[in-house]
Amino acid sequence: MLLRKLIIVALALVLWLLYRRGLIRVDITTPWLIGFVLLGFFYDHPLIDNWLTPTLGVSFPIYAILLLSVGLLLALVTSILVMASRIHVRGIALARRLAGTALHDQARHLAAHGSPPC
Repeated sequence: MLLRKLIIVALALVLWLLYRRGLIRVDITTPWLIGFVLLGFFYDHPLIDNWLTPTLGVSFPIYAILLLSVGLLLALVTSILVMASRIHVRGIALARRLAGTALHDQARHLAAHGSPPC
């Protein structure tokens, strides 16, 4: 049990170091990371045996933990997909704006000089 908690603390330390180096953003990942840390700390809690296991309809507490982990991972992947979709839409809008600016500049140059720019 102590080893499990040490592993969770080590993972939290790694996540903190990643944040300090600017490799992960706290506003996006914090809820999911807190969920995983809490899931790790409450792994042996009686609440899992007494309430969560019957509520999920599984026979062993480890299955309840696995179901929660899979649910958290699916939620994390879904939020990442939503963010990627937003970034894609912004990239398309930026490309259209840049193309429109380039066409406008080319049309101005053509009107002023009578020949397309080199």
